[in-house]
Amino acid sequence: MKEMDYKIDDQYDQARLDRWLRTQFSGMPQSLIERSIRKKEIVVNGARSKASYRLQEGDVITILRHIDLYTKEKDKPLRHCRTDIEQLLSSVIFGNDDFIILNKPAGYAVQGGSGVKKSVIDLLNAGNTQADYKIVHRIDKETTGLLVVAKGIKSARHFAELFRTNAIRKTYIALVNGTIPIKSGIMQNKLLKVQDKVIVRDDGKDSLAKFEVICTFNNFSLVKVEPISGRMHQIRVQLAHLGYPIVGDLKYNSVDNEHKHLMLHASEIEFSDCDGEVCHFKAPLPNHFKKYLD
Repeated sequence: MKEMDYKIDDQYDQARLDRWLRTQFSGMPQSLIERSIRKKEIVVNGARSKASYRLQEGDVITILRHIDLYTKEKDKPLRHCRTDIEQLLSSVIFGNDDFIILNKPAGYAVQGGSGVKKSVIDLLNAGNTQADYKIVHRIDKETTGLLVVAKGIKSARHFAELFRTNAIRKTYIALVNGTIPIKSGIMQNKLLKVQDKVIVRDDGKDSLAKFEVICTFNNFSLVKVEPISGRMHQIRVQLAHLGYPIVGDLKYNSVDNEHKHLMLHASEIEFSDCDGEVCHFKAPLPNHFKKYLD
């Protein structure tokens, strides 16, 4: 592992440092975390911290040297199902020396963590041990669609800056309960993370998204959403707050419990690559989404 900086976003605001490390590096034992922090091999904002330190949005965690994840407590490499690795690799729709684009299937968390058995980053690195894949943004576990994964630190920093400055345009397709009476609109709310959920509250963070109704039928609406900010669960929470929760959303949809799949798909993404070239990618709706619409 080379020296690497990680900037904390709102998803991990107030998370413990040791919990974040276990999320970022599946299999990292607590004893190794505490020893690395004590030796200043892992620092926060350039200074020694504690394992219990509560991270704040904007904090920068720096890992200063190679850390061997396979200690006496865990001396066997993490094992991954070959089927999962092959399925994830088959979802790659583009790749070059700087990044890959996946059309992520449902059921894969982007990063590891407590209770996460398979994550995109772990499976990719297990499938290609010569690569140095870095996660630069997330989509929810049950959300399908386009995900950018950087190769190496230079590319990761490029994309981190693009996301920080909202220089990446993303478009989602969602199927919601209810007939939205207008053709388009703006959702602007203050969102606050409370444990594993996000709520609308005055002391939350500003969140903005545009939406356009594609069509309505049988008390459902098919909606195109373009988030301007990038908050955790933003689209799901804002549509539910508007009165039109996403079909299959077990966390935020209290009116529909019969659908098993979250009908939210990251369909388009546009950005400038490391060479300044504009890249635009599209991903078709997954089969479970198309079958329902049919």
